[in-house]
Amino acid sequence: MATDDFISNLPDEVLATIISGLPAIEAIRTTILSKRLKDVWRKVFRLDFDPKGVKKLSPRKQAVSAVPVIQFGSNNIDNVLLSHERNLISCRIVHLSNSYRNGDLEKWIKYLTSEKEVQELAFLCDDFQHEFYPKSLFGLGLNLPSGIFSCRTLQSLEFTNYDIRFHRPFHHCHNLKTLKLYYCDISTETLEAIVSSCDFMEHLSVCSSTSSLKQVRIFSQTVKTVELESLDLEGIYLSTQSLGTLVLHSMKFPAKSLVIHAPNLRVFTATRKPITKNPYNFTRPSKQTKIAEILEYCTHLLTPVNYKANDPMEDPNLFKNLRELTIDLDLNDRREMLILCIVLQRCLSLHQLEINIEESRSEIGEATRNYSSVNSRLPYPETKLWEQRELCDCITFTLRQVSIKGFNGKDGEMEFPRHLITKCAKLERLEIWCNHDWSSEGGKATLGLLSLPRSSIDVSILLKPPPNLFIVLEDGSCKKSNWETMATNDFISNLHNEVLARIISDLPAIEAIRTTILSKRWKDLWRIVHLLSSCRNGDLEKWIKYLTSEKKVQELAFRCDDFQQEFYRRSRSGRGLNLPSGIFSCETLQSLEFTHYSIRSDSPFHLCHNLKTLKLYHCAISTETLEAIVSSCDLLEHLSVCSSPSRLKQVRIFSQTVKTVELGSLRSQGIYLSTQSLGVLVLHSMKFQAKNLVIHAPNLRVFTATRKPMTKNSDNITKIAEILEYCTHLLTPVNYKANDPMEDLNLFMNLRELTIDLNLNDRREMLILCIVLQRCLCLHQLEINIEESRSEIEEATRDYSSVNNRLPYPETKLWEKRGLCDCITFTLKQVSIKGFKGKDGEMEFPRHLITTGAKLERIEIWCNHDCSREGGEATLGLLSLPRSSIDVSILLKPPPQFDGSFGRWVSTLD
Repeated sequence: MATDDFISNLPDEVLATIISGLPAIEAIRTTILSKRLKDVWRKVFRLDFDPKGVKKLSPRKQAVSAVPVIQFGSNNIDNVLLSHERNLISCRIVHLSNSYRNGDLEKWIKYLTSEKEVQELAFLCDDFQHEFYPKSLFGLGLNLPSGIFSCRTLQSLEFTNYDIRFHRPFHHCHNLKTLKLYYCDISTETLEAIVSSCDFMEHLSVCSSTSSLKQVRIFSQTVKTVELESLDLEGIYLSTQSLGTLVLHSMKFPAKSLVIHAPNLRVFTATRKPITKNPYNFTRPSKQTKIAEILEYCTHLLTPVNYKANDPMEDPNLFKNLRELTIDLDLNDRREMLILCIVLQRCLSLHQLEINIEESRSEIGEATRNYSSVNSRLPYPETKLWEQRELCDCITFTLRQVSIKGFNGKDGEMEFPRHLITKCAKLERLEIWCNHDWSSEGGKATLGLLSLPRSSIDVSILLKPPPNLFIVLEDGSCKKSNWETMATNDFISNLHNEVLARIISDLPAIEAIRTTILSKRWKDLWRIVHLLSSCRNGDLEKWIKYLTSEKKVQELAFRCDDFQQEFYRRSRSGRGLNLPSGIFSCETLQSLEFTHYSIRSDSPFHLCHNLKTLKLYHCAISTETLEAIVSSCDLLEHLSVCSSPSRLKQVRIFSQTVKTVELGSLRSQGIYLSTQSLGVLVLHSMKFQAKNLVIHAPNLRVFTATRKPMTKNSDNITKIAEILEYCTHLLTPVNYKANDPMEDLNLFMNLRELTIDLNLNDRREMLILCIVLQRCLCLHQLEINIEESRSEIEEATRDYSSVNNRLPYPETKLWEKRGLCDCITFTLKQVSIKGFKGKDGEMEFPRHLITTGAKLERIEIWCNHDCSREGGEATLGLLSLPRSSIDVSILLKPPPQFDGSFGRWVSTLD
């Protein structure tokens, strides 16, 4: 396998795709790697003629100027293009001015558009190191034939460092969709004419143009995205019905000359930090237009120049359909906070908000003073802004993600995130990125946000520290570190020994010992590990004595892994546990776990006064032995028994300390539990006679009964409906007596959480559920797993009808006819239904919950993989029902195999 050359065995198309990501010269260099790659570069679908790659080929170094080297690369572009054998998706050419003067540029464009049917073209005039450049800051004048770009395949054009004097080359560009102009000298009229010539243009980017561009005027019905960066303008006028994204970066223009008519705007970004490097310094930060000014005119807080009351540009709400908003604001400035409040009131569908807090406070102060003399339409009170003003609809109903960057934790900044946490009902994620110069008080105040009551139960609040870190050294001291040095620091080795030992504790013993070879720092760390995996091939008694007496172990787990040995076939549950009496009576031992053992005597557990947890998995144990062990452990709180063979005829637990009982995959004749302290009872895939189930647990808080086995064996499992009938005394247990104290007690009276498997399409089981909920007076959480096996349920229904004579089972509308359950009306908060198919019988219960559950906060419905289209559409109809609780959120989940929204999943069903 090590000698196989998998790369060379790949098809040519795959190899060409890999090489397409390289610059052209690097792609050609792959020919020397092997004969297999000799001609693969000729089939790449992207060519990038980057002069930096060409420079590496020259044997001449500092003694020779860069001009001949780059010129050499430009002259060879013809040979590369002619040698290439397939059509191109994209091509990027970096050249010098003489390539244009010699007619090469025009020749390349014609060849690429006609012969190569290129889809994306990019040209860069790289003459900033030569004499002509100081004469013309923006490079070459683009004087090309009319309609040269009118190729049917050309969809994207990009120019950098050009003087675009005419719009003729763009005539009849009916297929051009994207145009990007970086550092280009272009006039207002030329830009407007180019946009008009391109009938289907969707994306326009203009960055760092000269003073020739006085205004940006775009009047188009096809442009969807406009990006403007580092421009010094006199005004911006945009009118396009299709505009969905508008980006303004580091712009300088009078905000009063901003007029935008874009009713379908979805994404709006306005920041003062340029996204590209600007070597020409067109707009210094001190002179850039403030974002607060832009927002005031966009929301008509201030009226634009030549304002008219009947101007159609004034009436539309620019932010009405906005989904994403990114802005720079100072959350400590009252005026800018009020502007933000007005903007959010105008946003009716906002999903994502990002705010970058500006660091330059002097500029903001100056802006505030200037604003106060201009704005006569808006009051700016100095009260608690977010407390006094009414809620914004987007905060209440639509906002899901918020990111705040440059946070200092000051009083003014704290108001907005507090308002979001306590009022934003649909918020899912709040990120706060703190600034590098925040104070200790600001950090503590920011941490206090985590303790606020949250309006949304799904929100996650992420507090991000500044790029300054403090690492703990071995001597306990702290050292400051930043992001630049973070990559070189070994933070793991700088942790304390106790922390490292806790990490190693999760490894198997052999892996923990192997960490000694990592470094001197790790040499002896494994010796102080708290939890070492037990060895399987030694003397069991010796290990137990040593671990309990010398190591003061708190948790012990043993597993006999001899399932392949001959003795295991004779005794399916492994070795007999023949140990001295009281060997587990260690004062520190609190938890014991055994797997694959035959426990024949209770003597090893004598005097186990401190043992709290006992887990027996696949162990052979008799009823008498288990009962004696529970009696010997005075403080036992947790008991788990799973998959014991037929020797365990009954489970009898009589204790005043046991709080949790878990029984899984057991075959027994009956279960008898009597404990005042029992709070959690779990029954997984049990096979027993439900009429022999007797439970006395008045303080039961959590009850789980499912038919999904923890292990592989699901034959003849007792039905959950039977268990519930006897638990609620719908059917009477064996040897029933009228004055039996077990009969009068309501097992579910104090229940908080209930998890069961039921068939909501079966009338009998639905009525059983109704009776159970009537007995639950304090239920908070309910989970129902709808069983898929219909034949067993139908058989059970037929059997039940001949036995039960104490309870009628009417065929009417069950939830409409019966009285309300107290738990549904007053206490139930969360409901989860899994395996849902949207059938008529299943629909009744969730309808009842939505329309009558006054305290319900969350209902989740997980649909089954074989749900029909009718069932999916019926389930969607639950969202339109009137809701009894104003706080309830209804979450419809597709099957886990489908990655997408519920609505999309329903549309895929047959």
